[in-house]
Amino acid sequence: MKLLVAQDIGYCYGVKDAIDEVVEASIHSDEKVDTFGPLIHNSSAIQELTDKYNINTITDIHDMRGNTLAVRAHGIPPKTLSSFLDQGIQIIDTTCPFVRKTQNIARQLMEDGYFIIILGKKKHPEVVGIAGHVEDHCLVVENEEDLQGLGRKNKIAIVFQSTITVDDVGHLIPRIVEHAKEVKIRSTICDITSRRQAEARELAKQVDYMIVVGGKNSSNTRKLADICRNEGVQTVQIEYPSELKALSFEGIESIGLTTGTSTPQTAIDAILNEIKNKSHQGMTIESNPMV
Repeated sequence: MKLLVAQDIGYCYGVKDAIDEVVEASIHSDEKVDTFGPLIHNSSAIQELTDKYNINTITDIHDMRGNTLAVRAHGIPPKTLSSFLDQGIQIIDTTCPFVRKTQNIARQLMEDGYFIIILGKKKHPEVVGIAGHVEDHCLVVENEEDLQGLGRKNKIAIVFQSTITVDDVGHLIPRIVEHAKEVKIRSTICDITSRRQAEARELAKQVDYMIVVGGKNSSNTRKLADICRNEGVQTVQIEYPSELKALSFEGIESIGLTTGTSTPQTAIDAILNEIKNKSHQGMTIESNPMV
């Protein structure tokens, strides 16, 4: 059996920087470090931060154990950040640079007189953070029904949640154009996310079975799994090696493996080892050429 592993796997630079920042703060500070919401969308990585570095995840600042709070990589609304600072809380801002760029783009477009349409998932923390930078001058759109109350606007600007694809929301753009004299589109889809999706699509065409490794609550990981399934290949999304026990590779000659951008290398290595252990006919592991 052959295992093809995507070249671009593991943490993206934004996730890696976020983890490095909070770990560094925890190691070199007498203060206990908490994160406001999960730092990233991967349960095993969050658990490791707790177990190895005593970094806790909270959703209420009254649960803080000290005075140091990390802002998650997805970012938060400015009003939330200001309320923390007003209380004298020391902030570690781990907002992904790409997400921060989108926040700044949306705010500048609003100041230039545009009504902002954010194409993405309403409850995703990144989208909540972006919307917070433009407050009531925006509408988050997931589907055509969300456009029913939009009304006529003079100028509309469109930005995107970083982990979606144009295939997800491209059909909405002509409908949005109907609502304004002028429409400006700013592509704020993450380049790393796009590359991984393209590689996953090509990898899925080459194998009998796809394994996508990442957090169950990770939007970009779920999207990778959807892309592979859309190529007609049997696909499973897992987070832990134990989830492989219920799977059968009987009759499978080739497996492809890719990961979300918040998947730690420790999880990848453990899952690769488990795949090798399940293979009773020997296995060759190859790195898939980048598309």
